[in-house]
Amino acid sequence: MPRLLQVQLRHASYYLDVLRDIGRLYEKGGEDLKRGLRHFDSEWSNIETGYAYAQQFAEKDREAAALCRDYCIVAPSILDLRLHPQEYVQWLESALAAAQYLRDHFAQAELLNSIGLAYARMGNTLRAINYYEQSHVIFRDLGDLRGEGKVLANLGLAYANLGYPDRALDLFNKALEIARGTGDRRKEGLELCNLGQAYYLQREFRKAIELYEQSLQIARETGHLPGENTVLNNLGKAHAVLGRTRRAITLYEQSLLIAREIGDRHGERNVLGNLGQAYHLLGEAQRAIEFYERALDLARWIGDPLAEAELLNNMGDSYLDIGDSERAVEYYQQRLKITKEIGLRRSINVEYLFHDWSLQKSLAVGDEERPVPNSAVSHLTSEDARHITWLHLSDIHFRESDSYDENIVLKSLLEDVERRVREDNLQPDFIAITGDVAFSGQKVEYEMARSFLDRLLDLTELQRDQLFIVPGNHDVDRKLITPGASAIGKALTDRNSTNAVLASPDDRRLLMARFKGYEEFFNEYFASGLSFDADRYYYVKLLELAGIRLAILGINSSWLAESDADEARRLVIGERQTRLALSDAEGYGADIRVALLHHPSEWIRGFDRGDSMALLLDKCDFVLHGHLHDASTNILSSPDSSAMVIAAGACYDTRSYPNSYSFVNLDLNSRRGTIHFRSYSDRQGGFWAKDTHLYRNVPDGVYKFDLPQRQK
Repeated sequence: MPRLLQVQLRHASYYLDVLRDIGRLYEKGGEDLKRGLRHFDSEWSNIETGYAYAQQFAEKDREAAALCRDYCIVAPSILDLRLHPQEYVQWLESALAAAQYLRDHFAQAELLNSIGLAYARMGNTLRAINYYEQSHVIFRDLGDLRGEGKVLANLGLAYANLGYPDRALDLFNKALEIARGTGDRRKEGLELCNLGQAYYLQREFRKAIELYEQSLQIARETGHLPGENTVLNNLGKAHAVLGRTRRAITLYEQSLLIAREIGDRHGERNVLGNLGQAYHLLGEAQRAIEFYERALDLARWIGDPLAEAELLNNMGDSYLDIGDSERAVEYYQQRLKITKEIGLRRSINVEYLFHDWSLQKSLAVGDEERPVPNSAVSHLTSEDARHITWLHLSDIHFRESDSYDENIVLKSLLEDVERRVREDNLQPDFIAITGDVAFSGQKVEYEMARSFLDRLLDLTELQRDQLFIVPGNHDVDRKLITPGASAIGKALTDRNSTNAVLASPDDRRLLMARFKGYEEFFNEYFASGLSFDADRYYYVKLLELAGIRLAILGINSSWLAESDADEARRLVIGERQTRLALSDAEGYGADIRVALLHHPSEWIRGFDRGDSMALLLDKCDFVLHGHLHDASTNILSSPDSSAMVIAAGACYDTRSYPNSYSFVNLDLNSRRGTIHFRSYSDRQGGFWAKDTHLYRNVPDGVYKFDLPQRQK
């Protein structure tokens, strides 16, 4: 090891120990907590330099990687307080990459949870949920109850922020049970506060106050100043709703003192906004504006557009109250701009933003009070917004040897997608690609795919977190399948043996090694969202669209794929994978569930067809797949439920093949759906058109159907 590197890592190691000692002081609470924060502030430049040294060499040196990982593990609460959320995410992502390099599953779970918290600080609740869910899966597999309880609580807060108190209440109760079972008194206090928040959202204000007071007692007993800060603020909100505005202000002022003492800018912003609301309720609009302005500065510094929108709305109300309608309109217009951006592009429940303030005004002041102007919300919940549309592609098969012909077909496909969006108003809310992005799982094939996907997202005006891909058999690098992995696959003859293999981290690593090229592409392309490895070989993501919750279940049907001759009726999804994914979707409280996988039911081994496929068809509304290179649709019904199975066909097989793709549109008002089947012709230079030959009774290539039974 070069001498300079030795010196730098020695510095990093020394200040990691300093940070660890600071973290221990913080955890003791009370005066020790304050002393730890002061020590951190005095040593910050050395700590920052130590981390930078470790991060610089983390990809090349295992000692550096361990240091990089540990800097974000030993004192996460302090880093959360002191670092800007965007900077903290950068630290955490580097630490997560180091933990993955070291195959440290516990650290991965901790870091994924912390990344979720950072995104929650910035108001990006749906992205936070995705990181929490990844963390929860790992903690659950490790049997780490404390970790699981911590993530369940954060998930509860996320659902509370989105306006789903029933789901939040269930998660908080589970977290409270774990805290009491593990004897964690401080965590018990936090969960009581969280439960109070859930009851507050359900308008059970006296029950909320009872729980808050229990939480406050524990926070003071354990010296947990951040917890005391939060519960004082929440108590103030509950008293304000009951008309006890002066009492609320007293509690807010106590909370504000603590927030400033410990440097909690997120908490300070919350309290300043609530003080503004309290003085507005007392008719002191000018004083309310002063608090709102200070809170707005902090919201912008943090980078939380949701809080910024709420504060702009409240400032507009205050200026209206003092007769300055021109300034009021200015603030309402700023608020409208933000709500359009975050409501339509990020699919967040914007209407819920203004629930708290409207609630306080209507209950504390009376129904005669002037209502909050709500043009932005009415725009989002209009009849026009009750549609969900997705673009379904599959079997693209990027490969160098066929790039000339493939480019002709796919360039024409992109042009057709752009026309359908423009001319037929088929703007997709998300894109589903059900496998076989590559032809043989090679890095160069995914480099070709990246260019195509970037162009596709650009012309549909979508972001990478609105694109969902699952692996197909052509995403497997068959040279990486070891004899041991092959033997494991052949030995899976029933549910129990399959579940045992999927429960074993070592077996999963051996079996998922075939996806090396796909994994590298997936994790790089979706670096700030989804991830793929032996622990996360499936995923579930929640979208908030048209006022409903839609869960995407990314199912891996290709983890036993080897050779074409061996695949037919020999593949396995695995009941464990299926139930875990469905459990996550259930946890999201999804109204519509869309499963993506590569293979159709008939390619799954008999025992697993009765387990996994039966579960998906019973619990999901739509099952999208590819593989057969032929487009089709089928509604499978039982007395209990019905599901629509949609096959996309192949985007590219050969130029002479009837390549195909489709758009699917759901009209939630009429409870009807439409599939727009598209197919390729190589005549006249190549073009895409309505697939008029797919079904006798669909002569125009547009198939209309009733939504699956569960949605009626």
